[in-house]
Amino acid sequence: MTLHIVLPTADRKQLAWIADDKGSFGLGNTSPVNKILSSENRMVACSFWGDFVAGEVAHEFKERVDKHNIQVTDSGIVISSLRAITHEALSKLSPEQRANRFQAQQQHGHGVIVAIFQETVRLYEAHVGVFAVAHEATGEIIGGDLYNPARIFPAYYYPICGRTLAENLMIGIHTMRLARTLNSQVIGEPKAWTYDGIKFRQLEPTEINQYLEASKSLDAAILDKVQEIEE
Repeated sequence: MTLHIVLPTADRKQLAWIADDKGSFGLGNTSPVNKILSSENRMVACSFWGDFVAGEVAHEFKERVDKHNIQVTDSGIVISSLRAITHEALSKLSPEQRANRFQAQQQHGHGVIVAIFQETVRLYEAHVGVFAVAHEATGEIIGGDLYNPARIFPAYYYPICGRTLAENLMIGIHTMRLARTLNSQVIGEPKAWTYDGIKFRQLEPTEINQYLEASKSLDAAILDKVQEIEE
């Protein structure tokens, strides 16, 4: 189970989106995957976690956006479209398959995130469990591995920091590095995307490395303080 960390800036005009590069295909089989999809005009992005049904929802939503079949400037239409596409995907499952998704629904184990880049960033989340559930998110989104202890870092620090783009990247990349350390079987190397108010793009490895080094330094500083107290 991966993590998806989506952190808008305080004015919601910019965004940091952190995921990883590992896809799990059962029986311990993994492969590198690109988990963030973006529309042809790069003004809509979406991702998914959990299973192939959530993946189908994300891909179908992107395709309909590219065909101009969804009016993304209308929040109500975005939410109803997510619900409809999710319902369509779930309707293809047998009753037994849907019943087996009850625990996943309780734990938000399968989901889709959508970001619409307008004057401000608008975020939406769909939970693909037994039923189709979708809503607009007014804060941050932390989706995926519900039980990974690393989730506490953005949950605590994001609300109390300045929520600049750089701070959000630091929080997200540090969280993903910790999450991978704690569960490397299903979480891969951190990958990051940003929307700077003009363009949505993926960060280069050299850009991410700056934050990874800062993350390691943060760990070292915390350990130094712990050792100082012990002394």
